[in-house]
Amino acid sequence: MTECSACGDCCDPVWYPWGPADVRQLAERLVDSPDLPFITEHWRATGEQRNGMHAYECDFFDAESRLCTAHDLRPPICRGYPWYSHEPGSRLVVLPLQCAFRADYPPGTVVPTGEEEPQPVA
Repeated sequence: MTECSACGDCCDPVWYPWGPADVRQLAERLVDSPDLPFITEHWRATGEQRNGMHAYECDFFDAESRLCTAHDLRPPICRGYPWYSHEPGSRLVVLPLQCAFRADYPPGTVVPTGEEEPQPVA
C-alpha cells in the first residue's frame, strides 16, 4: 500500500458523514469511543456539506505546514486514515485529488474527493 505523502488535504477540511448534532449525541452515548470525544473537542463544523458529507476544521491542523500538530495524540479515526485496516475500496473514504492513497485504487475507479463530484483515479 501507498505511504502518506503528508499533503494535509485529508485534514483541510476533514470530511465526515455525521453532522455536528449527530456527533454530539453519539459522543454522549458511546463513552468507550476514543474518536467521538476527540471530534467534539477538536473539530469545528464549517457548515459546508457535499455529497452527504460534513466539513470540519481540526484545531490541531496547521494550515501553513499542512501537518498535524498533535500527531502522536491522534485518535484511531485520524491514525487509521484512509483504510482503517481494511482493503482499499471496501468502505467509503474521501480521498482528495492530491492524496497519494488514490494510487491504491485501480485506474478509473471513482472515488469521493470532497469536491462537488467524485473523480476517477487517473
